[in-house]
Order: sequence, then structure tokens, then C-alpha cells
Amino acid sequence: MELLRSSGFRITHHRYAPGRLGSLLWELGVLAYLRFGNIAFHLLFLGYPFARFFDTVVRPTAGSEHIVRMVPADEC
Repeated sequence: MELLRSSGFRITHHRYAPGRLGSLLWELGVLAYLRFGNIAFHLLFLGYPFARFFDTVVRPTAGSEHIVRMVPADEC
């Protein structure tokens, strides 16, 4: 974030995605796919709406991606 600021950008919004539980579901899905095949991978993601709800209720402070929205500093 500091590198973006020093390069002349202003950060307007940032968040983590997919959040704690979403990241856990993804990792479990990959392991289930390797162990049990394609069906287990898809069945595990039936719980993804619950993960999205959990990640919106609990403020996400960790995730596998950091999403940043920014604009050039001279457009402020």
C-alpha cells in the first residue's frame, strides 16, 4: 500500500477476499478434489453461501487476496 502511495496513487478502498472461511473452503475443496474427485469438490462448495455470510458478519482481516481500489493522486 505504501508503494502505491509513493507511486502517485490514492487508495479509495481495500478489502480481503474471499475472507477467512472462504479461504478455508477453497483449501478444503482442493484437498477433497485430490482425494475424492470432482464430486466432493463441488459438494463442499454448497457451503459457500454460509461462508460469504460469515465473512460479511465477521470483519475480514485475512484472506488469500488483497483487493485495492485506487485512483491517481492528481484526480482527487
